[in-house]
Amino acid sequence: MSNDDLRWSPPDGTQPLPSGESGDETAGHMGFAPLPDLAPLPDIEELLRFAPPTSDDEAVAGQADTGTSEAGVPGSDVAPHPSVDPLPDIGELLRFAPPTSDDEAVAGQAETEAAPTAPGPTIQAPASSPAEDAGEHESITHGHAPEPHEDSGESVTPVKKHLRLILIACACVVAIVIGTSFFRSFSQQAGEPVREPGYRGTALNTHSLSPEWASGIAVAWTIPIDPKRFIFAPHVHAEGSTLYLAFFDRATTSRGRSVTVMAYDVSGTEPRLLWKTNAETSTHTYKTFTPQFVWDDDLLFFRDLVIDKATGTITQAPWGEAYPMGVSEGIVVTCLTDGHCTGWSQDSGGWTEVWKATTVKQSFYGLGHMDYTTPDSALIGSGEQASILIVPGYDEVPQLLNVHTGELTNLGDPYDDTSSYDLDQASDGVIVAPWLKTKYAYDSVGGIRGTFSQNRYGTQPTRDGGAPTLAQLSDFFTKDKTASWTTGVVEITGNDCATLELTLTSDASTRTVSVPDNIRPYQTDSCIFLVKDVRASADGSAMYIRDFPLAPKGSYFFNTATNKNFNSAELDAAESHTWVFDDMLIGTSKTGVTAFVPASS
Repeated sequence: MSNDDLRWSPPDGTQPLPSGESGDETAGHMGFAPLPDLAPLPDIEELLRFAPPTSDDEAVAGQADTGTSEAGVPGSDVAPHPSVDPLPDIGELLRFAPPTSDDEAVAGQAETEAAPTAPGPTIQAPASSPAEDAGEHESITHGHAPEPHEDSGESVTPVKKHLRLILIACACVVAIVIGTSFFRSFSQQAGEPVREPGYRGTALNTHSLSPEWASGIAVAWTIPIDPKRFIFAPHVHAEGSTLYLAFFDRATTSRGRSVTVMAYDVSGTEPRLLWKTNAETSTHTYKTFTPQFVWDDDLLFFRDLVIDKATGTITQAPWGEAYPMGVSEGIVVTCLTDGHCTGWSQDSGGWTEVWKATTVKQSFYGLGHMDYTTPDSALIGSGEQASILIVPGYDEVPQLLNVHTGELTNLGDPYDDTSSYDLDQASDGVIVAPWLKTKYAYDSVGGIRGTFSQNRYGTQPTRDGGAPTLAQLSDFFTKDKTASWTTGVVEITGNDCATLELTLTSDASTRTVSVPDNIRPYQTDSCIFLVKDVRASADGSAMYIRDFPLAPKGSYFFNTATNKNFNSAELDAAESHTWVFDDMLIGTSKTGVTAFVPASS
């Protein structure tokens, strides 16, 4: 159907048929009956004109005969609206009947405006100055002037039309104002207050959450990721004020694998690139494994790459697909999850095997599933007693592997019926908990230092205090609400498991907040509280929890004084979370690396 069909009316007053149809057909002969009368529709072209109609029927008829200007704006005395064509009248499509001939004015208007098509889309009015806003509407929709019912004998006077248009315009303005206000209110409630970009914090890591987090969450900056170069979110390591990012490059050949490593100083307002290096690798570096990195004073080990932290110089190590698990006194221990580990030492720039060992089959996740501690490497102890913790696969027993000799020690009976173990790593030992059995505390060479049966499924030590000693970790399990190495403990309490209670290590004082409303439906009667991360400020005013059990993944900051909590959709979308400072949390995704900071900073 062409636009000419919609706009042209024959001079004899009869209604034309669309293109391609026989002139002998009428609505009754087209195979369907006319639709019933509908309510009158407003004339959007009158709304666009912003001019009052004339006061007699002849003027109305004359205006209808005049039609729209070439630019599509009705009336010759009004400037044309840009790029807007006149829209056909839906009323005629619904009526399927020719206009009457006894009323020249109404017939003339129908001849010009009627057209069998759907209403046009909503369009935005052009931006105007503040002075012009008083007489403008933000959005308009093409519509039609109200029509009387065919059997009523009532005509629409210009005064009635004008009144209807005024009411419609007022309703549009009210809807826009209310909608804008609601959107702004919703955005503020989302937990990301408007602030100037950039980091303006302390740039300190005191192993305690900053009290400023009680104000909410904001974004300081984002380092965008080029999807043409990198497919996956980067692996992240923070050390001091330096943030290291390791990207798995998009392959350019079927066999090519390479990694791009970047180092940023994040202590300033914006991140400052220190160096950027690319190197070939023999591994699939996109895979997630804990630990992702191990390091000593000068070197950073990532898969089979050895990175100079100061210059970014990268050399490829000979251990291939094996994961670096820990480094002590110049010996790097690498392991394959199929049960093979090797000790390496560097001599004259090259790497030499010190020993090889065959272990149990190991967990594909490494250290990633510990309930109460978050070690950054598998190293336990120091000096000659330094060992690597071997996290077993299903139906295997945990082991300790001496860094210097490769000697293995079983942590439990390999012949009992235990199929899985919970492990909690300390700086100088490990607590091994066979499922629903007595817990054992082992030192770094495999000696038993205690046993206990208590569980702490509803209590968590905060993770901001570094690694505990074996004695400190044992006290946590045997003494109520005790975590002397960190800020405090958080417990979930109440008959409906709806209250979080923080007990500070410094003075045993408590703070309470409510479990977020959207988490409560996932709570169980057992009040299990095993989360991915939990932190608190030294004064107890702020608290952080990530990933409540059984609930959708998410990060929550709490103001313990007001019992408010803050959540960020952007932070929840992050694939990894890394603390750099007390007041900076790094979140990574495929699209960028983002620094989250307190809203008040």
